[in-house]
Formats: sequence, structure tokens, C-alpha cells
Amino acid sequence: GAGKTRLATEAASRHPAQQRGRVWFAALAGVRDPEDLGGALLGALEIRDIRSTEPEIRRPLDPLDQAIEVLGGAEALLVLDNCE
Repeated sequence: GAGKTRLATEAASRHPAQQRGRVWFAALAGVRDPEDLGGALLGALEIRDIRSTEPEIRRPLDPLDQAIEVLGGAEALLVLDNCE
């Protein structure tokens, strides 16, 4: 009702990271179980099974670590819509 999503989308489109393709939008309205939040974030970031960069580990990272791998290293913006 108040236009929060539209405002967030407009602000994200003007963010400097947008020019480098480092802005993501995670629509969380359908997430009911906190356990599903990681999967929703990975979907928004278009991540599939990132493995640890540590050669001795070589196992899938948990969703939060995977998001950190993608978002780290350069300016980025991840908009979390309907995160209530």
C-alpha cells in the first residue's frame, strides 16, 4: 500500500552498484519459514552450489556464506522486499 517496493526498486536502479550489475532484489513475500530465507536469497543472487575456495574444504557453503562470497569484494546492494 504505501509504495515501499516501488521506492526501493527506484532507489536500487539509481545506486552506483547498478552500473556494475551488482544490485539484486529478493522478493521475500512468499517466505514463511525462516529456514527458507537462505534459499530465497540464493535465488535472488542466482547462486547455485558454490564450493568453498579453500582447497582442503571443497564442500558446498551454507546459504549465508554463499551470499557473502557473491556480495563481497565490491560495492553491492541487496534489496530485501517484504522481509517482515
